[in-house]
Amino acid sequence: EGSCHGCPSSALTLKMTIEDAIREAAPEITSIVIVDAEAKVSLRKGLPIAELGSASGNGYNPDIESSWEEVTNMQQLEAPGIHVVSMAGHDVLFCRLTESLYAYAEKCPACGHELGTGELVGRALTCASCGDTYDVVKAGRGISQPAYHMQPFPLLVENGRARVALPVTHAAVGAA
Repeated sequence: EGSCHGCPSSALTLKMTIEDAIREAAPEITSIVIVDAEAKVSLRKGLPIAELGSASGNGYNPDIESSWEEVTNMQQLEAPGIHVVSMAGHDVLFCRLTESLYAYAEKCPACGHELGTGELVGRALTCASCGDTYDVVKAGRGISQPAYHMQPFPLLVENGRARVALPVTHAAVGAA
């Protein structure tokens, strides 16, 4: 279960991992259609995806296109604490707790300021701007305000490499 345990993005991590394995094993496949998409049932404990989301609208969203991005310098994430890395147009907040690594959007869901300037004590991350706290182990759930929830990113760590599933940002095409 690792860092996915209790995370609303775990279903997306599983979906993307399975799709990648299918594409690698059968590159001739042009598309993958999930037949049971209407049910939107999480493989974890059978809870509907809607129940895994949050009042702030963060968390798993099956309709957002995402792609796996590799963390190019894993050494910067080895020390316990908070690390912000710019990847594929996103500022990703990595929280290292001894052996476990977690990835989130850097913005505080309560005030919108950067969480990278906050303080991580144990598993509680406190925003330096508004003082709200979040549990990084429990998928960024609000401690001081349960209605707020950090946006987790699916994260796979294998063989000393890490990949993060980030929403695809499409560059705006301007008329010349």
